[in-house]
Amino acid sequence: MKPLVSVIIPSFNSALTIGVTLMSLKNQTYKNTEIIVVDKGSTDLTQKISGKFTKNVFTHGPERAAQVNFGVRKAKGKYLYRVDSDFIVEPEVIEQCVKKCEEERLDGIAVHNTSAEGLGFWSEVRKVERNTYRDDPLIVAVRFFTKNSWKTISGFDETLFGPEDYDFHNRFVSSGFRWGRVKAIERHLGEPKSIKDIWKKHFFYGKQMVGYYRKHPRTALFQFNPVRVSFVRNLGVLLSSPTIFVGLIIMQIVKFTAGGLGFLTAVVVRDESRLRIMSTKRKVIRLYRGLGWVTFFTRVRFWTGSFEEMDRYISPSGTILDLGCGYGIFANYLALSSPRRKVIGVDLDKDKLRYADRGIKNAKFLYGDATRMRVPNLKGITILDVLHHLDSYSMQESLIKACTSMLVKNGKLIVSEVDSKPFWKLILARLADSLLYPGQPVYYGHRNRLFPLLQKYFGAGNVRTYTLHYNPFPHRLYICQKK
Repeated sequence: MKPLVSVIIPSFNSALTIGVTLMSLKNQTYKNTEIIVVDKGSTDLTQKISGKFTKNVFTHGPERAAQVNFGVRKAKGKYLYRVDSDFIVEPEVIEQCVKKCEEERLDGIAVHNTSAEGLGFWSEVRKVERNTYRDDPLIVAVRFFTKNSWKTISGFDETLFGPEDYDFHNRFVSSGFRWGRVKAIERHLGEPKSIKDIWKKHFFYGKQMVGYYRKHPRTALFQFNPVRVSFVRNLGVLLSSPTIFVGLIIMQIVKFTAGGLGFLTAVVVRDESRLRIMSTKRKVIRLYRGLGWVTFFTRVRFWTGSFEEMDRYISPSGTILDLGCGYGIFANYLALSSPRRKVIGVDLDKDKLRYADRGIKNAKFLYGDATRMRVPNLKGITILDVLHHLDSYSMQESLIKACTSMLVKNGKLIVSEVDSKPFWKLILARLADSLLYPGQPVYYGHRNRLFPLLQKYFGAGNVRTYTLHYNPFPHRLYICQKK
């Protein structure tokens, strides 16, 4: 039996191209495939056109990484093939990918893509540029891969938009997965048609590059360099057409000027946001000044708590419930971060709660059992490093079920919980819990247990997760939205 290949297509207002993309996939020589289209809410005929080719048409967002991850969770195939909605796929692509993976025991394939013909001068320039990358070790990303590899590296990073495929490839390779290349290629239809289009596109993507640079600084410096080794290697080809060569120089100047300005713009905006965050952090630390152990713990909590990451997904207004608030550090942070919030902190430890109320007007604190708390019409609920301290896994499930009933439509449950990888961080987390809570058993909700549990109550398409890389413990963030 030939292995099933699940083709996943993220789309948005792609009516002009997605029909051609789907037709090229239907015409593949390898027939054991399923096609999954994940649209993020198109206002044109994208979904209607997609429905003529496949019954697997879903709506999910906010961006491509989340769309692909959602599609993978729906997929049944051994192999996954991510194809954007403006590509023409040569008929032999999937067949060659499966054959190479099966015969050589590979985990992924990088399918070369180039620009489609007949789209104008700048498309021809881009085509020549793309073709210099055909065997390049840096400008490459696997888009055909095993579902097992996707699971192992936790899918695409949903905080990235633009370089998410490079990030996936970097983690794929660093995890020890093997990959190769095939001869059949893809052709891109969505090429910019003018200098203005090139500028707008790369200014936008430049703004998205900040997160990628922070994750892969060394690799990014080599990948996003206007003078590339591949150009030198293919200099004879480039010089064979002086007009195209001059066009390439102009395009590179525009691309990297626009991208650089976009990058700097994003840094400035992030710096302004960072200043606001740092200001809020300083205010919270001042609230807990002169309290001995609590003062020390507050500083440590800002290092281990990933407050900034969680805050990004919480509504800036409405009632927010912080379950297991402890000393109230995060609850007070949320209240100070946005005065339009009404934050309620709940905990069973009276000794900790007496330090929680620091006089912040839009924050209050209640003594109570988080598993029995019922507060209606909530915009958000946060559970920060609490689940593994409950008395059993069944109690964790009861709490999650209760959360769904307290949230309003589109309200979010944000969970930060210890994961199983990397192992050295797990050991560190276990040691910290042993010191802070001696003799108390812990029930870590690792991803393979907690993720399906959250999907059970919020729906498979309404739960997103990613690793908090900058945390000293192996924390994973789960964003669940009630529909």
